[in-house]
Amino acid sequence: MKNICFSLLFVMLIIGGKLSSHAQTMSFTVGSDTGAVGDTVFVPITVDNFTAISGYQGTLRWDSTILDFIDITSPSPGINNIFGNPGQGLIPLDAATFSWINFSGGTTTLPAGTEVIRLCFEIKPSAASGTTPVVMDSSVTNLAYLANAVLQAPIVNQGSVTVQTCVSPFDAGFLFVSSVCENGFNPQALITGDLGGTFSVDNGASINSITGVLDLSSTAPGTTYSVSYTVGATSACPAISTLMVQILAADDASFIMPDTACTNAGNPIAVVTGQSGGFFFVNNGASIDAYTGELDLASTFPGSSYLISYQTNGTCPSIMSQPLFVQDSSDASFQYPDTVCPGSPNPLAIITGNQGGTFSVFPSATINAATGELDMNSVVVGTPYTVSYSLNDDCQSSSQVQFLVEDMIPPDSAFLPDIVEECSATVTVPLTIDNCAGFIQGTTTDPLTYNAQGTYAVSWTFDDGNGNQTIMQQTVIVQDVTPPSVQCQDITIQLDASGLAVITPAQLDNGSADACGLFSLELGQDSFSTADVGANMVSLIATDINGNSDSCFAMVTVMADQGPLAICQDLTMYLDSSGFAFVIPEELDGGSTVAFGTPLLSANRDSLGCGDVGTQMVMLFVEDSNGVVDSCEAQLTVLDTIAPVVLCLDLTIVLDSSGQAVLDPAMIDAGSMDACGIMMMTLSQDTFGTADIGTQSISLTVIDNNGNSNSCEAMVTVERSTGIWDLFSSASEKTIKLYPNPVQDQLMVEWDSKRNGPVSVEIMNQLGQILHREDKIKDRPIFQTNLSVGHLPAGTYIVRIIHEHGISHAKMIKQ
Repeated sequence: MKNICFSLLFVMLIIGGKLSSHAQTMSFTVGSDTGAVGDTVFVPITVDNFTAISGYQGTLRWDSTILDFIDITSPSPGINNIFGNPGQGLIPLDAATFSWINFSGGTTTLPAGTEVIRLCFEIKPSAASGTTPVVMDSSVTNLAYLANAVLQAPIVNQGSVTVQTCVSPFDAGFLFVSSVCENGFNPQALITGDLGGTFSVDNGASINSITGVLDLSSTAPGTTYSVSYTVGATSACPAISTLMVQILAADDASFIMPDTACTNAGNPIAVVTGQSGGFFFVNNGASIDAYTGELDLASTFPGSSYLISYQTNGTCPSIMSQPLFVQDSSDASFQYPDTVCPGSPNPLAIITGNQGGTFSVFPSATINAATGELDMNSVVVGTPYTVSYSLNDDCQSSSQVQFLVEDMIPPDSAFLPDIVEECSATVTVPLTIDNCAGFIQGTTTDPLTYNAQGTYAVSWTFDDGNGNQTIMQQTVIVQDVTPPSVQCQDITIQLDASGLAVITPAQLDNGSADACGLFSLELGQDSFSTADVGANMVSLIATDINGNSDSCFAMVTVMADQGPLAICQDLTMYLDSSGFAFVIPEELDGGSTVAFGTPLLSANRDSLGCGDVGTQMVMLFVEDSNGVVDSCEAQLTVLDTIAPVVLCLDLTIVLDSSGQAVLDPAMIDAGSMDACGIMMMTLSQDTFGTADIGTQSISLTVIDNNGNSNSCEAMVTVERSTGIWDLFSSASEKTIKLYPNPVQDQLMVEWDSKRNGPVSVEIMNQLGQILHREDKIKDRPIFQTNLSVGHLPAGTYIVRIIHEHGISHAKMIKQ
């Protein structure tokens, strides 16, 4: 049981983050054991971070009414000196003291968890069930250890002995940290035995009875608490386990830092008054030295607050923070000349920052403390002075300006651009600026006007009157590189009787000029002949006195001695078989002439048609080689003398019941035509009777719109009636009424009959041919329908109605 308990304690040290590699001091861990009345129990004492230790001493205490001391031993020989047994001499029954010193002057290092002391107890018969602590250190002797010859206090994780008066069937095992920092997270027990028990703690602390979470706010640093877990509290033999936990005090993170810093002062530095070895940090993007606590004011903003924090690096790290306000120093800026010329008016300060400060000067001179006006009579030429302006604010803001009373500076360099002119150049006297004299004019012994081409140098001297000079040269270039401005104008010239003409440059010149003067004007062409009649591009070349030249072009129009002459003649023109006649300009020409070459002829019309029959006026145009045009009018008589083309068709006709037949010209026309249109057609005979029965020749005559005529012969056979009229009784005609009759276009057919049903309405010619048919339904006593007959030739026709009981008919005369 002892070994298990010790191992669990060590595991809890790991879980709690208390490994020796993180500990700052050596620690003792007092073990725990559990037994019944009369049992012997063992309590081991182990160490952690036992590194370079030269000695230690201390005291162990227990409740002697519950535990009888049996023995105290050292499992690690040579590192313990036990001062007798309890109850012997001055040693009480409830305590045991021990110490160890390495008398060789060296140090010892032991592995973590090494057992250095072991206590053996017997549980007294009178002991009641419960847990009793076994505590290291007491009022008898202080517990301490030597590390590098320095006496230090170790960390102690206390132990206990649990007394059970019966053998419980429950397992109350649990794990808990042996020590915890007061500023850490509330520790929680880990149940390794039976669930469902309750937790409790002594010394007035508070723990959650169900979860085993210890409330650190209810504990006191430096105090050891006994945490118990009870399972089966209502049974005859509950199980109780107890572990000791020590509350470690948090590191002291106190430090001193000013709460205000001026931007014009040195960086503030924090002073650690608590545990050293920690580090500093700051918020809002500022920068602080983590080890020295020096705040870099350059990383801050005036008027802003920052939180300076210090975190320890001890067993129980803690953080303390302090606000710091960065105060902007007042603006003590002012303007003052850096150089004052001898004899100048008293310089005066211009305050650009806050008003209300005072001025002073060093070395000694007279200055107005309120305005900064320096008395020039109190200064020495060549001596540098420092003028200070100070504000009486919290940050004691001030600024300084240095100035010198002297003039050692020559005038500024003047801006002397090269002067480049044409024909001639005039130089203007330049100016420059001097720090004391202001604007200064240059002086020279060189001429200021240059008329000949070439490059010249003008030397200028600028003197400030205080012995300082600036000498500079200016370049003057006179040149003519610009060609003349050439202006042309177009002209028209007339060839003389010999066909020649000559022009001069002045005729084409329209104001050509040059800044330095013209030398000559020349023409690209000055002589013209009949070969040049018309438009000619001629160049005008201008050259100035310095050899620069340019040119332009003018249009020279050459005219002959006279223009073209148009002469027309009248014509008679005949339309062809297509109804067209084509106009040929040469046929209209009656002897037109041009001065040179062959005339170019054209007309305003190129053809005539049927609509032009009669007299028409046509324009003739005559153009010479110069593009000059003349015109005249010719009278054209347009005639149509071509007769129509006449085509005939042989035909057989039948006399009607009255022995008559009428022949229309269209009945024997087979497609007669004329290009200008047909005016009329006539027959040599168009009415026939019984005397004409047989075959005979009939003449068809066609006359066109212009009076030309032609004819053809058709063979017309006249036959008697076939008896078609005898097929219909006169009685049937009474049942059908036709009106109007005779008719020209629309015919109304009316049939009075008691018979209803489908009927067919037909129109037949005299030959019995059916020319039109319509199918209808008769559903009333009087049947009516309208027939369109406007397309039928004039003549006699039969209109009949066919029904299921017979045929009814009537005669129709088409006009």
